[in-house]
Amino acid sequence: MANKLKILHLEDLPSDAALVERQLKKGNILFEKIVVDNRKDFENALKEFSPDIILSDHSLPSFNSIEALQIVKDSGKSIPVILITATVSEDFAVSVLKKGAEDYILKDNMGRLPTAIEHAIEKYEAFKAKLTAEKELQSAHARLLFHLENSPLGYVEWSKVLKVKAWSKRVEEIFGWTLEEFNAQQKIGFNQVYIEDQAWVMAIAERMLNGTMERSNIEYRSYTKDGRVVWCEWYNSVLKNQEGKVVTIMSLVQDITERKEAEKQLINNEIRFREFFETAPEALLVIDPVSGLFTDYNDNALKLLQYSGEELLTRSGMEISPAIQPDGKRSDEQLNLFLRLAIDEVRPVFDWVICDSNGKNIFCEVRLNLLTNAGQPLIRASILDITERVELERRLVEEKIKKQQEITEAVLIAQEQERTFLG
Repeated sequence: MANKLKILHLEDLPSDAALVERQLKKGNILFEKIVVDNRKDFENALKEFSPDIILSDHSLPSFNSIEALQIVKDSGKSIPVILITATVSEDFAVSVLKKGAEDYILKDNMGRLPTAIEHAIEKYEAFKAKLTAEKELQSAHARLLFHLENSPLGYVEWSKVLKVKAWSKRVEEIFGWTLEEFNAQQKIGFNQVYIEDQAWVMAIAERMLNGTMERSNIEYRSYTKDGRVVWCEWYNSVLKNQEGKVVTIMSLVQDITERKEAEKQLINNEIRFREFFETAPEALLVIDPVSGLFTDYNDNALKLLQYSGEELLTRSGMEISPAIQPDGKRSDEQLNLFLRLAIDEVRPVFDWVICDSNGKNIFCEVRLNLLTNAGQPLIRASILDITERVELERRLVEEKIKKQQEITEAVLIAQEQERTFLG
């Protein structure tokens, strides 16, 4: 041991105390030792000396090792205690170990003392490291839960059979059930999907459960506790173990019923287009598919992109996009593809990085819809800033992986220490 140990020795015979000290020096253990022989001195040393380990004779004139173990336990301190005694019965030895002693050394076999101390300290250090790791995990978990509970998006964790393992309060607000109510009725997520959407939603879920799809962004209708039908947008990602098997699916959800109703009104009533265009919560741009230039915008688009209206009308989608998107694909090729899909009324929805006037990258979700204006086809781009969501998803995955790794490391260390101790 490189560090000096602080040893509290409970012993009333100077000769036995000296014998212990010789064995410690013989074992090349660096130490600072205090010897006490009564309860009062023992309690004071425990508080003021703060020992790393306690060596205790079993029976003193007015005190014994059982009482000493109880005092240590009552103090709330995790200090290993080794009993040094004359020959004792096997039943007594077992009872002492059950009461909290780390080991016991017979006085006629003192040569084992240095090794016993080293093992006790190693086990204690491993225990402290495990406690520290658990506290850090608990702290990280608490921080993560705080962010999840205060996010405008609901958070759901699914099992491999689509049973709910956990969800946030925001999910309760959207669907009406508490987690306990939902699970008590033996419900799974698929049961609550609107009947007309079930087939294609389940197809996507199966692809995620078998690992062929790692992320999805889908919109579909669901039933609430009181029987209402709500439109929700789901951002789903799978978490795999080291063998590549899907462990769980994590989802972020938001109620988009109002947005869907607004879109329906736009289709049915062109008169309301301008009002919605200017008051929509997301940034909106209108694109001429022939020239690629923007022909209209709303205030949120100006705020998001930090351009003036005049500047924006001289630019195209490529001029506010980096050359390469995060997935490694060229922006010009992908943008032309999405514009063609929009013209074919496919209504593509995709993640996209755009640059504001200061060159800052913004992670967005873009939706393209075909519009008609006096026979001239135009494309409306709805742009939602999802930078916060992307960062949250990244942190969720990192925290989950880190938590699993730390638990695994802590268990492996503890197992290794236990094997070493038993060896």
